[in-house]
Amino acid sequence: MAPCLDVHGLSKSYLHNRVLADVSLSVEPGQIHALLGANGSGKSTLVKCVTGVVSPDPGARISISGAPAESGYTPSRAHQLGIRVVHQEAPLVDGLAVADSVALHRGYPRRGRLFTSGRRMRAETQAVFDRLDVGIDPATPAGTLSAAQRAMVMLALALADVEAGASFIVLDEPTASLPASDADRFLGAVEQAAAQGVGVLLVTHRLAEVSERCAAVTVLRDGRVAASGSRQDFSEERMVAEIVGPEQTGSAASAEVAAAAGITRFTAGRTGPRDDGRAPSSPALVARGLAGELVADASFEIAPGEILGIAGIVGSGAGELGRLVAGIEPIRGGTLRVGGEAAGVGYGIRAALERGVAYVPGDRMREGGIAGLSVAANLALPALRRYFHEPAQARADFRTVIETFKVRPPDSRSPFGTLSGGNQQKVIIGKWALTRPRLFVLDDPTAGVDPGAREDIYAVLQGLRRAGTAILLISSEPEQLVRLAGRVLVVKAGRVVEELKGSAVTVTDISRAAM
Repeated sequence: MAPCLDVHGLSKSYLHNRVLADVSLSVEPGQIHALLGANGSGKSTLVKCVTGVVSPDPGARISISGAPAESGYTPSRAHQLGIRVVHQEAPLVDGLAVADSVALHRGYPRRGRLFTSGRRMRAETQAVFDRLDVGIDPATPAGTLSAAQRAMVMLALALADVEAGASFIVLDEPTASLPASDADRFLGAVEQAAAQGVGVLLVTHRLAEVSERCAAVTVLRDGRVAASGSRQDFSEERMVAEIVGPEQTGSAASAEVAAAAGITRFTAGRTGPRDDGRAPSSPALVARGLAGELVADASFEIAPGEILGIAGIVGSGAGELGRLVAGIEPIRGGTLRVGGEAAGVGYGIRAALERGVAYVPGDRMREGGIAGLSVAANLALPALRRYFHEPAQARADFRTVIETFKVRPPDSRSPFGTLSGGNQQKVIIGKWALTRPRLFVLDDPTAGVDPGAREDIYAVLQGLRRAGTAILLISSEPEQLVRLAGRVLVVKAGRVVEELKGSAVTVTDISRAAM
């Protein structure tokens, strides 16, 4: 039987920049094949070539289930050959109901030559969702869905098409925004499709998924195949080593010290929320009986220089807790004090910023940065007026962020939208670090970030902690909380159900409490 995907000698260049060089890859029917690599390694370009979005350089050979992808190969032709794609950023139309977005993707249902009613369209969408147990009302506006819900919608559509003849699925970081429970359910459905003979190319940064679910591994580095083979040949340690390459040396501790030093460089001698004379030993944040739309009666404190983890599945209220603290959603009950100052009636984003609270959202492209602006413009946004009057200081601060946070490419003129996901996240964290926050609230800051960039972000967060910033870290990954947080609050059904400290901060205990 022919491979579902067979790629030989694939190269791709943009002007003088070679993004892929002589890449070969094969995915067999019924196989889940992992495609790994750092952000910027060429994974996305390879996916675009395979799915007909861009054309490779002459000489490449691509075949789908034995059928060659000839000249003029387009996404439409790829679809005809049985390829389906689930992207990390689900292409749903925010202004439409979910059922309408599904109909745009699959085609509106017809009766004879006429389009059928919205009722039938919603019923057909519901039937698709029921197969994967997706608990979303088809009438819901797509713009209100969380990143996890959007991913589940797109997977449901791809797997529904398996019954209609799809033979190959490309999963482009589909679980980046999913908590562990949803990711397991998602990948369980993928395994069922593979058991029916569907080939799967899984692009992911979650190495545990590779160890548990995949049969083969290909690692790209700098546009070339760095390693490939059976999954049994790849321990997680080897995967990381192949992804980052031999040039990535130095201990985590030294990286944290370097990050702290860099952060101190652009905070030293500047006025800001932490230069107000308050004793540094006082709590950075005190919440008593905090309540929102879902969150109820949440009480906790964060000390300066502490990382407090927040764990909870989608819909638990963990994300809302961060938005209440950051003034993004209104506080409906309880009290909140930031640096000793009460957050009273009308507490919102402006009041939170004035008190030294910075917020990094979970959806970096829709809420975190502006794709069409340069890196410099994105970095300047929180303090635009000051930087307008201090251009030399702006250039110095931007240079320090790029160096400290290891933003690649190291050019503040680069359009933000052209950066990899990991580098976009570094810019977003960097722009708020420039405001000298007393409290940093981060919602899943490493979602969809490769292992190398993830380590850079970890070093930055530890550097911020060393510099005295309090951090409220909301994460769907228990492993991340174990790595970074000294304490973890577990949120379920809007309430803090457990506080884990010290040796109790384990993946098992966090998962048990959250479920």
